[in-house]
Amino acid sequence: MNRNSWYRQKSLPRQNGDSASFSKKSSGEPPVFELSVLKEEHTEWNSKEIVERSSLESSRKKQLEKENDNDDTSSILSISPKSIIIEAAPPSSDKASGEVFPFVKHFRGSAHYIANHRDSIAVYHLPVCFVMSSTASSSATSSLVEFMDDVALTWVLGMKIVLVVGSDSIKGNPSGTHHPISTEDLHSLESIAGRARFEIERHLGRALRLHREKEGGNIISGNFYSAQPFGVRNGVDYNHFGLVRKVFNREITGHLSRNDVVVLTSVGSSPSSGDVYSVNGWSLSSAVAGSLKASKIVYVSPHGQVILRHKVTSKIIQSLRLNDARALAASHGCLVSPTTGLLTNGIPLAGDAGITEALLQISYATHALSSDVKRAHIISPKDGSILQELYTRDGAGTMIAGNVYDGMRRAKYHDVPGILRLVEPHARAGILKERTPSQIEAGIKSYYVYTRDSLILAVGQLERFENARMEIGCLVVAKDYRSQGKGDAMLSFLERVSLRAGARVVFVLSTQSMDWFLERNYEEAGVEMLPHSRRSSYDYTRKSKIYRKEITERGLDATELTWT
Repeated sequence: MNRNSWYRQKSLPRQNGDSASFSKKSSGEPPVFELSVLKEEHTEWNSKEIVERSSLESSRKKQLEKENDNDDTSSILSISPKSIIIEAAPPSSDKASGEVFPFVKHFRGSAHYIANHRDSIAVYHLPVCFVMSSTASSSATSSLVEFMDDVALTWVLGMKIVLVVGSDSIKGNPSGTHHPISTEDLHSLESIAGRARFEIERHLGRALRLHREKEGGNIISGNFYSAQPFGVRNGVDYNHFGLVRKVFNREITGHLSRNDVVVLTSVGSSPSSGDVYSVNGWSLSSAVAGSLKASKIVYVSPHGQVILRHKVTSKIIQSLRLNDARALAASHGCLVSPTTGLLTNGIPLAGDAGITEALLQISYATHALSSDVKRAHIISPKDGSILQELYTRDGAGTMIAGNVYDGMRRAKYHDVPGILRLVEPHARAGILKERTPSQIEAGIKSYYVYTRDSLILAVGQLERFENARMEIGCLVVAKDYRSQGKGDAMLSFLERVSLRAGARVVFVLSTQSMDWFLERNYEEAGVEMLPHSRRSSYDYTRKSKIYRKEITERGLDATELTWT
């Protein structure tokens, strides 16, 4: 209420007969109020109102100042201790005792792979049709975006990334082979390569910028290799088709050491003439991976994942050794020349684009692995396959690994003296049971040896029992070759032989090497775990400890990471 309103209410007579004196100056004039007393009363009341109002405003002002003093982020978001109750959490009703959440279980299972892949180099081969498809449809764009998000995540987890964009076919000539390239074709390929590089830079750049807390993350595109002309072959001038001449390792590794991502296209130039050539993208990926001694080369299959299946067992084959992969490629007439890095017999005609692509990938993977690349992976770009393949035991594609078991074979009769030389010192020390030459000869087919230049570096024994179980025994490494991974290699080889023979569980007996087996994912077990036929021959006087391990193909692949 303002003062004018208050004044009118105080001055006008009340309907209930409040006293107010007035007089008429004349009969036709309105009444004139006598305000002398009222003015005094008004003045007295108004003074009191002013004092009270002033006091109220002063109090309010102090309160506002106090609130403004505490109007910082901490006070706005703070919770008074008086509002917090500390109590025990109720038991969970939707989770069984001891069960962990799926994320926790998966993260624990991935920790092993994260640690082993950190600081390793991975070279990705991306067909240009996959990269450029993002400009054609929203679903293809989503697939490329998700894939780049996953590549960025592998970068966050410590991997060094190189992306190679392969060229597509020109005028009906399929990718993966070599064919003449005219000046017009070259201009078309240059345009495609530039657009593909831009697509990678914008999508991967966005994904990397989501992780600004990590230093680096720049996308470096450049001509990190030199090309040379393929020339004239059998009377055919290949014009602008070229070969990889040299990969500039120092420049690439320099950028990788700064946590940058390197991108290459299949259009290169000659350092001497400056002429531009289109090189085979598959060959370029293999050359870059081999030159960098990359830990992995990853082939992306835009046509979808192709699986390998065993004709006899009908089981899916998730991994191949280098020799098996090379034999498979050769059986389809798909071999890569070690000198040119190109197919020797042209592209295989499998009748299906996905299968043809898989044969090319397997062929060029063997070429890369022959240049000391450790592993090759063939994956689909969809559904997070790259993360499943690299960071889970089950994987999501097909893996090809180098021949880490070279020199390992089944023992022969002439190996008996060498086996005895390794076994006898351990038998005298009580670590192994004594074995006579005749006993070793009688069971020679159960022994396996690791040799180099006819020298036996390690030995192991496998015995088959019922219920798909096998025993690994007599595992010995020559003294001069210990602590070099030879024992791990021999054990892994014996486990793979067991798996190939149909075993799902292997077990060992040990009196002094218990920790060594525990560190290799073996679990202690009781005598009752032994197969019945082995239990009957168990020596209770030695009191050997028993350790068991369930084996799978991908589980053994994961174990290899720790010693290869």
